[in-house]
Amino acid sequence: MDDAIVSRAASGSINWKEPAPRSCIRGAVYTDSGDIVDDSERPGGTGSDLRVVTVNPRHLTGKERKEAADHVVRGPWLYAGSWMQQFGHFIVETLPNLWPLLRDEEAGAVRGLVAHRFTSRRRHPWQDAMVRPLIGEREIHVVDSTPATYERLMIPSRPYLYRTAISPRAAEVWKCVADRIAPEDASHPSRVFLSRTRFVDSLPKDAPGRARSYANSGAVDDLFRQRGFMVVYPEELTVADQVGLVRDAEIVAGAGGSALHLAAFMRSGRVIELGDKRSRTNLIATQRAIAAVKSQLIVHLPFHADFRGAFDVGSLDERLASIID
Repeated sequence: MDDAIVSRAASGSINWKEPAPRSCIRGAVYTDSGDIVDDSERPGGTGSDLRVVTVNPRHLTGKERKEAADHVVRGPWLYAGSWMQQFGHFIVETLPNLWPLLRDEEAGAVRGLVAHRFTSRRRHPWQDAMVRPLIGEREIHVVDSTPATYERLMIPSRPYLYRTAISPRAAEVWKCVADRIAPEDASHPSRVFLSRTRFVDSLPKDAPGRARSYANSGAVDDLFRQRGFMVVYPEELTVADQVGLVRDAEIVAGAGGSALHLAAFMRSGRVIELGDKRSRTNLIATQRAIAAVKSQLIVHLPFHADFRGAFDVGSLDERLASIID
């Protein structure tokens, strides 16, 4: 699209009694006449999808269009959607939007990426680490409160629509990143267990992340260690090392959530998702989508609590043995 307007970004809370959505975001691409480009919007806001709804106007005001006209960016650029600050959502939402870079005729043409911030202004080093294998040292613009006009902007269709559809293009991007990002001397364990124990221990006592943790997570780690798994604490490793560990694994296991979304970078193999208080008996939708497009065999081990409310390790061991032995 020529002379594409990238609107300002905004986010905030929704104060009402309904459980979802709880927050809202704003940020999309518009034509030079101010009409929204539907493919640029992030769908969502219901169920467990972060409870964040998109609230873009269908037509930009003259004031915002004028402000965008005062900030013109020359050359061709690629729109990457929302610059998600959540690790798992960045893997399944932001990263797959870079699929045009896998086409030789487009990869060399763009000057860089432009995206809208999501609900946070914070930038993480791991975000750059994931996209650099595809774009090299080209620029990354994360738009916040100042709209801009891009001389030429490529707006790709989104490979992943939460709970609706996922395209093989997502798997193509993950494969390319996995092939390029992992260090040469990466170890290649056949079985990897992605533990949340140390991450949860580092959280404040009232942090929401603790609600999903197991009271006996150390015992769960020990069980997987005894079953031949390399127990990994992802937050202590670089992104490159995390991808390198799972890429060639035969089995990757872990509690449902962001860390287990690293299974997107596996070349082949099986995935074991442990249930928790949030997803006791059902696969997390995003994990199911990753497994579908990667043709992975995936098993969900339901959360069964013992008399203390902790994970029943004996029951877990029996189910685990039936899968891997």
